[in-house]
Amino acid sequence: GGVSAASGGADDDKASKRQRRLMKNREAAQLFRQRQKAHISELEHRVAVLSNDNADHRAKLELLKSENSMMRDQLAYLRSFVSHSIQLVSSPPMPSAVLVPPPPVPAPADAHPLARSVVVSQTLQLSAVPPLHPAVPPPPLSVSFAP
Repeated sequence: GGVSAASGGADDDKASKRQRRLMKNREAAQLFRQRQKAHISELEHRVAVLSNDNADHRAKLELLKSENSMMRDQLAYLRSFVSHSIQLVSSPPMPSAVLVPPPPVPAPADAHPLARSVVVSQTLQLSAVPPLHPAVPPPPLSVSFAP
């Protein structure tokens, strides 16, 4: 009888240790799942923030590309106009001349709405007065751009 009672106590001890081990394992697994869930939530939040930043940067890039294109068109137009104006000034002088360029090249239809709303107005005024005497140089060329 005494031997079986001692072995019954050992079995209870083993079962108790097993229960404690299983309980610790469950708690550890639950803590791991909580940490994993928090980590995934943090990553999802970071993805959302970075996606918004990326969309903002793409929109700004498109706007800047549109503005760049419009400014390049305006630069080409102004270069052409100045070149043409210099040719006119180089020709025999006229008593007085005021040249107003045709309207600037409009922004492309596919330009960003903000870029299409930018209006740049240029007016080039040339004053050419014939020299009073061939030895006297003509007055300096007056060029002004009015926005």
